[in-house]
Amino acid sequence: MWSNDDVKEIVFKRRKSYRNFSQKQIDEKLLSEIMDVGLCAPVAGGIKSVKIQHINNEADLKICYKASFYQKAIYKATAVITVSVNLKMIEEKYKEPYASSFALQNGAVAMMNMINFCSFNGIASCYIGGIRSELFQNNLCQEDERMVAILLLGYEVENDK
Repeated sequence: MWSNDDVKEIVFKRRKSYRNFSQKQIDEKLLSEIMDVGLCAPVAGGIKSVKIQHINNEADLKICYKASFYQKAIYKATAVITVSVNLKMIEEKYKEPYASSFALQNGAVAMMNMINFCSFNGIASCYIGGIRSELFQNNLCQEDERMVAILLLGYEVENDK
């Protein structure tokens, strides 16, 4: 069980944004758990509108690279995860301007759940929230979905600690 001191150590001292990753791969089971933790995050109105994808092919990585304003860390990470939300699902219960706000909040909470889980499990991460979401439409997102952010994962390079 984690103590308050353990949590404080991770949140205040060890948690930071990494852009340089070792080539050590993340175990598939652990990667699946990371994504499951994101899907377990609380959501507005109980509407499970969050979609989490592991991006693992060159064409989709290129879209992420362009959409992130050409952040080279996309290609250094050993795992790239995207978080999108189904805006139409939320609009069935909430009207604008609330629906868009709630959708982004749902995605952000899912992202934070994954970042915290990674920190607790020794996985380095980089949250990329400044994205051009329109580049994802019809490529990694369906018509009713909106991309929220990209999460880069991997292990720290030993001499970067």
